[in-house]
Amino acid sequence: MIDTLIKRINELEIQSAHHQRMTEDLSTIITKQGIDVDNLNQKLNNLIDRVKTFENNNLSPVADEQVPPHY
Repeated sequence: MIDTLIKRINELEIQSAHHQRMTEDLSTIITKQGIDVDNLNQKLNNLIDRVKTFENNNLSPVADEQVPPHY
């Protein structure tokens, strides 16, 4: 009976160690993904700013465009 209990305790300790490792791995992955999301958000905001700047400096509304003189 004691051998059975020791065996069960060992199995539980092994399972606990696996769960702890899995939790640590998932935490690392989530942290990395959070950093990736922050970087992507910054890049997106930079692109939005660049598009707005381009639109403000280089584009005129379609209604204001005139037909070229050769038409």
